Amino acid sequence: MSDYGNVSRKLEAAFFLEEDRKLIEKLKLQKQHEERKAKLTRLFGIHDEDLLHKLLELNIHDETLAALMLIPLLEVAWADGDIQPKEQEAILAMAEKSGLQKGSAEYEMLDRWLMRKPDAVLLKVWTHYVQALSRDLSEPEKKHLMDDVFGRARTVATAAGGFLGLCGKVSDAEKAMLRKLEAAFE
Repeated sequence: MSDYGNVSRKLEAAFFLEEDRKLIEKLKLQKQHEERKAKLTRLFGIHDEDLLHKLLELNIHDETLAALMLIPLLEVAWADGDIQPKEQEAILAMAEKSGLQKGSAEYEMLDRWLMRKPDAVLLKVWTHYVQALSRDLSEPEKKHLMDDVFGRARTVATAAGGFLGLCGKVSDAEKAMLRKLEAAFE
């Protein structure tokens, strides 16, 4: 066999080796994408394929989304000056369902925020983040995310049952905070 034939086969083998490597890398990225999508679905109950795709496209990770979901809960709970035990229970239950593990740094930070109201800058950062994210989402995607955030926030707002269970379930301060949070999506 000529040197030309050997060189040709080596080039062909190298080409297919490189193509196999690219295919394996593509499959690996596809698997990671599907795993991240499944995790967002499992932790946050997001089933809208377009929204999931957009969140992944924007490189939104579950930790980021957890913060996105928890900050409104904290703000609503602190809206009337202190957190009621049932509000705290609701927030912790949602945090654990969202994947925050007891003993993790994120859980400890949440625990501190439940004991002492977070600095007002946290709400400002959340608002700017939501406004920027909203510009990148379609109207249906934005509505789905907003509905999820406010569904959770309303759960916290109604958890304490109003003053001694006698008044309406959501205080005026909590209603005002819900309106303020909702405005971030507009």
